[in-house]
Amino acid sequence: VNHSQMPTSRWYSGSGIYRHVRLKALDAVHVDLWGVYCTSVLRSATEGAVQIETKVKNDDRETRQVKLLTEIFSNKGEKVGTATETLRIEPNTASVFKQSITVKNPVLWDIDSPVLYTAVTRVKSGSYIDETKTDFGFRTMEWDRQKGFFLNGKNMKLKGGNLHHDGGIIVGAAVPERLWEMRLRRMKDIGCNFVRTAHNPPAPEFLDLCDRLGLLVMDEAFDSWRFRYYEQYYNEWWKIDLQSMLQRDRNHPSIILWSVGNEVGDDQKTASGAAALEQMANFVREYEPSRKVTVVMYPNKDDYNTYGFADKVDIAGHNYNEPYYEIDKQKYPHRLMLGTETYLYYRGYAGDDMHFESKRHTWQDVLEHDWVVGWTLWPGIDYLGETNRFKLKGWPTGLLDASGKEKTIAGLYRAFWKTSPQLEIAVLDDCLDIEQGLVNWSSPKMASHWNFPHYADQLIRVHTFTNCDTVELKINKRSLGKRALADFNNSTIEWNVPYAAGTLKATGYKDGKEVIVKELRTAGEPAAISLNSVYPSVNADGQDVAIVEVFLKDKNGEIVQHDNRIVSFTVSANGELLGVDNGDLRIEKRAKDTISTYFGRCMLIVRAGNQAGEIRISATSEGLHACEITIPVTK
Repeated sequence: VNHSQMPTSRWYSGSGIYRHVRLKALDAVHVDLWGVYCTSVLRSATEGAVQIETKVKNDDRETRQVKLLTEIFSNKGEKVGTATETLRIEPNTASVFKQSITVKNPVLWDIDSPVLYTAVTRVKSGSYIDETKTDFGFRTMEWDRQKGFFLNGKNMKLKGGNLHHDGGIIVGAAVPERLWEMRLRRMKDIGCNFVRTAHNPPAPEFLDLCDRLGLLVMDEAFDSWRFRYYEQYYNEWWKIDLQSMLQRDRNHPSIILWSVGNEVGDDQKTASGAAALEQMANFVREYEPSRKVTVVMYPNKDDYNTYGFADKVDIAGHNYNEPYYEIDKQKYPHRLMLGTETYLYYRGYAGDDMHFESKRHTWQDVLEHDWVVGWTLWPGIDYLGETNRFKLKGWPTGLLDASGKEKTIAGLYRAFWKTSPQLEIAVLDDCLDIEQGLVNWSSPKMASHWNFPHYADQLIRVHTFTNCDTVELKINKRSLGKRALADFNNSTIEWNVPYAAGTLKATGYKDGKEVIVKELRTAGEPAAISLNSVYPSVNADGQDVAIVEVFLKDKNGEIVQHDNRIVSFTVSANGELLGVDNGDLRIEKRAKDTISTYFGRCMLIVRAGNQAGEIRISATSEGLHACEITIPVTK
């Protein structure tokens, strides 16, 4: 709560209560906190089993006889298995019930079909019944030292982003579930299948969302160990904190990796550091053996090899160390690697820290080597804190900005990560009002509109990000020809286009057939405001939120990205305006109900009350047609 002596992290951690706190009133006999542990196994193609351990506490002064009933339900609500046990528990002790339940024809949890089962646990002692529900899934994992990662027998690359736990400037660290849902859905729509919780255990609701949406997770315990902010707590607390994470999160099918630390400083190059890592990794393997263990190493040629630090874990996590993957693999052929932090656009080479080479993207290191299991961009989404220049409130180089808007550069990752036809147009202009952050993590300034009058009768650079075989580009129906992706690097076809207002049209072809078309059209001046609710309704529970995106549009309905206007909002009594944002982390002062658009867009978050009805939101801006939206609030 008080950060005056020492911040709790390099990024924005929040203060006070920023996650749900719940008080449970229980009988003396009850299921212990996080006391249900479900592990699923596939016995055959038509039969699975759930091994369930349930820790039941008896805080009474007398011995109590306890009946434990566990029922398994499918995602359709059908009961598919049951088990009953009876046990006597001595006073002021706890006992662990072990049950095995067979499930016929289990449906697997997968990134494309994240099917969940629910274990309903009932503990009865006398007339009291304590009930606990635990979601889990059936799925198999394999980590092959040469071929990489397999989920349910399918070899796949981990395509991911690092996510800090804040939700942007409006909510800080107290992030509503709906906001995380919007962000995670948009990351997955880009092609992401994997997230790293940098660098702390996330809110449990975040993991629930990953379970439901089909996102794989690397669950991380610590940033640093024996230096910075955790140093004073490390010796006494590392095992307690690590066990809490394992016990709380172990039932989530989305979690495939446990991480015991990020960039632990000199510990990665000392004997004592290697010993500490070995102790941690062995503790994890003993307590929760169903997942592999990793640690994340800061970039270095080989100091993590001096005392065998990298070999104390199952997967070697590398930050910005792509130039040394092959060198390491030659020396240590047993080693699997994961790019735990990578640059957005540029890549360094062996012998250089960074020389901003764009001909070979770091994703190529993943594609070319089966033993590199995947890759996580730093960061996946812009976050608060860890600023590096005056007025900047956070780190600005994610695929989504802090307000949840997809950036133009995300089109490159769609081309990398998705198998369906992808094509995005990016217009490059160094005059664009974009904060790039630290240069190593930056990319060329680019936008997804066609309003560049200062290039009239001049050439402007255009990139088409694609996984198509060829792309044809037309400016106002004049063809600039077809170009083959094979003639270019990094899923990017480069063009020099004589700028003229009108329509820039790109057409993608596969096997000679047209498969996708994208257009950018020159927008006129702003004429109206448009409001769009991300969700059709909200719940009347005092917690749910409406997320509304705001766009400037011209008289033809085209989004106006080249101009910005001040927009003010009013909200009816059935909702509370939490704030407004536009994704620009440089804003110095802001009002709660007024903000300028940024590239023609802003957004607001409104919390619902406890009464059913509706929330009415109106938006006004001088000289523009006002707009109002009504969002149902349901019980």
